[in-house]
Amino acid sequence: MDPISLTASIIAFVTFGTELCRGAIKIHQSLDGVLGEHRSLEAVVSEMERFADRLLPPPDLRSREELGGLYDLAIRCRNLSIELRGLLRRIQPKAPGKARAVWSSFMILWNKNNMDDLENQLDSCRRQLEMQLNFVATWVHSFCSLSLLTCPARNMPADSPWKHPAAKRTPYWKSS
Repeated sequence: MDPISLTASIIAFVTFGTELCRGAIKIHQSLDGVLGEHRSLEAVVSEMERFADRLLPPPDLRSREELGGLYDLAIRCRNLSIELRGLLRRIQPKAPGKARAVWSSFMILWNKNNMDDLENQLDSCRRQLEMQLNFVATWVHSFCSLSLLTCPARNMPADSPWKHPAAKRTPYWKSS
């Protein structure tokens, strides 16, 4: 082995060992063995999962073409949230102790690329959901705010989350 590659390997090993020790110390010093950034990430992931669950329609409305992309996106976001939360739980130490903290730190470093990839996918999913919801809100608002046309939301079931409050109004020509 030539001296340059040996030096590079030693530097990489020392860097990895330093990150491993720093992570283990942070985990050991935390109250419950969870890093602060993982705690906040888990809160965001849990909220995203709850939001995606609320977007899932009842089975009788799942076939609507206008909202099909939104439903598919909600299912994708929910699945990504579940996967990321499962990964966060797998890398947490199961019990207190220095050895468990070192193992957890190793698992964090080992799964860092996977965790970053899942975070990026979830962020992309969140942005797509935002765009879809803006589109749906604009679509419903533009049709419901025209007083001469009947609102498409009138034909939706009463318990539909997409039913706009303006759908209950009577057009001006029918009012007394």
